[in-house]
Amino acid sequence: MFRSPASLVLLRVRLARAGHEPVSFGYSVAFESFERIVARFVELASSIEGPWAIVGHSLGGVIARAATPLLPQGLEKVVMLGTPNRSPELARRFSGLPLFRLAGDAGRKLADDAFFSELPRPRVPTLVVAGTGGPRWGPLGDRPSDGVVAVEETRLEGALHREVPCLHTFIMNSPEVARIATDFIGPASR
Repeated sequence: MFRSPASLVLLRVRLARAGHEPVSFGYSVAFESFERIVARFVELASSIEGPWAIVGHSLGGVIARAATPLLPQGLEKVVMLGTPNRSPELARRFSGLPLFRLAGDAGRKLADDAFFSELPRPRVPTLVVAGTGGPRWGPLGDRPSDGVVAVEETRLEGALHREVPCLHTFIMNSPEVARIATDFIGPASR
């Protein structure tokens, strides 16, 4: 939510080494509405030719779900890394704090159970990768989590689910996660 596409550089390199042609998508939750972010994502996706996949981290996976009905043909797979697929406890808990207001419209939506219940599911095979590296003494208690999103908050009906011993902020940097994502996406078609 408060990261830039630079946080995905290692994953992009690993995807490229596997033969894929990664395209980054950046957004600012502080300055754009959630709907505008989704619309820009659909614009970007519409410029991609041939078969393609989405690999989204956290809110990126939520954006992918919201965009699903509007995406062009060619989408074959979706990979969500640490993506909440229901309203995460930490978003609900912190939504009233002044600092959380920087999360704007997207932050409000993350704290809203009704928003998640209305989100469409991807129409293509989907893999959710959940981190389990969060501390047991953290704000989520002893529930398995990545320190920000509890494993149970990542589950999505109909999606495959994998768990890795990673923290939310760094799950995309894990070589294991890159391998899991590239294995799921499959070989690059050139």
